[in-house]
Amino acid sequence: MNAKLNHGAAAVAIHMRNAQGGQAANLDELSVQLRTQISELDALIKAKKEALKDVPDNLAEEINNRAKQIEGIASDIEQIKNDLVNQAKNLRQEDQEDIAAILIRNKDAVDQASIMYARSKSVSDSVTFEGIKTRNIITLAGISNKVGNAADAKDITGRTAAYRPLNIIDLINWIPADSETAYYLRETTANFLAGIIPEAEDKPESELQLGMLQLSVGTIAHFVRVSKQALKNMSQLAVYIETRLAYGVRLKLEYYVVNGHTPAQGQQKIFSGLLEPLNYTTVDVHHSDTAIDVLNKAKYKAAATYIQPDCIILNPEDWGRIERIKGTDGHYVFGAPGAAVQPVIWGVPVIFSATMPVGKYWCGPLSMAYEGYLDSDVTIVASTEDGNNVTKNLVTILAEMDGSGAVVLPDACVAGQLPAIGNAPNAPVVTTNTDAKLEGTATEGSVVTVTVDGVAVGVQLVGQSGQFSFAPNPVDEGDQALVTATLAGLTSSGTVVVGPAP
Repeated sequence: MNAKLNHGAAAVAIHMRNAQGGQAANLDELSVQLRTQISELDALIKAKKEALKDVPDNLAEEINNRAKQIEGIASDIEQIKNDLVNQAKNLRQEDQEDIAAILIRNKDAVDQASIMYARSKSVSDSVTFEGIKTRNIITLAGISNKVGNAADAKDITGRTAAYRPLNIIDLINWIPADSETAYYLRETTANFLAGIIPEAEDKPESELQLGMLQLSVGTIAHFVRVSKQALKNMSQLAVYIETRLAYGVRLKLEYYVVNGHTPAQGQQKIFSGLLEPLNYTTVDVHHSDTAIDVLNKAKYKAAATYIQPDCIILNPEDWGRIERIKGTDGHYVFGAPGAAVQPVIWGVPVIFSATMPVGKYWCGPLSMAYEGYLDSDVTIVASTEDGNNVTKNLVTILAEMDGSGAVVLPDACVAGQLPAIGNAPNAPVVTTNTDAKLEGTATEGSVVTVTVDGVAVGVQLVGQSGQFSFAPNPVDEGDQALVTATLAGLTSSGTVVVGPAP
């Protein structure tokens, strides 16, 4: 920097050189610029202070408090989710089968959906299943009237008549399974001798024998494959399929509860069913007993264990035959066809289930006599990463659940075979009893049987004429015979005849 002092001047000017050697602005100009910049800085500081005037002094403490509030809100949201799950489990069965309830009950499905959505933004749009082989593929080509179906897809979930309430498994108390093995405390013998005992005398000892039954927790599962095009063109198809698959799993669960599970060689037993040997007692059936008589005997034999039966389980076909039983004047014994009648027999509610074999019955306290373990309820999962789904543009929809179950109070359960159900034909009427022939009338379509000392000596089908004829007479002189008619498995009362003299 060079400074030059001019003694003859009235004012003193100081000049400076810049880095390149040129003459820089004088100090007066720099001073003006500095004052301007200071004014701008003051205005900026004032503006910033104005913007921060509402910020608390203890900013760090305030941020920490806000973080705790956020954690509290997250906890409340989690509690709401849990409450929704519990509410869904308490819904009526038909309400539990809609897609919203399925997603609420199966939080894993929601998590899977989140994963699928997140991954769809990167590489793929699903999770992987290994070792799944196709059983059935649903495509638009496989759906008749696909144009009409696509237009009416919004109504597809309205077809609820294809499934029914599964009341059997709804009556059972299901316990969460915490391992791959389920242990059941099974009561085999109970003999209670409690009573009023005088002072200084010994008290009686009751007998209560318990056994431990060990079963494995197994998986019930099935799946279908659906084309992406079908899912795209029919928006409600996925909801319908998921609902039906979940129902199919629960239907199979009910089957195992009733009939039990027979494992293949080398596999573990999962379910011990109501109708399996040693899981129930029986009643004595007289040859004249009807199905209604047998159910009455079963009710009171079950009640003899001091545990009142809460249901009778029948096949729908058997219950239908019972409902159609008519009195001698033609009226229906179990009410008018148009009346809304709750299925009840001998004061005990009737549950009819297709899983109960035709001709069989079960009676007892189902809610106490059967115990089940569930590792999870029905889970629905969809995936494109299954085999060659990607190249074939398919989606695999899988439904599965883990569970086990067994009878724990076999003495309180009564089961067995029902006699033929319905109205027995009228007893045959004998009009001719000679050595040459035995004739009479009987119900059309029935089979007339002539029995001597328990041995059938004549059998004949009655035609449209309503008449029967045996020639010669199969009953020997002096022998006493019983003539009966059998129709639809029901046998009439017998007509007694004595063999004629020659």
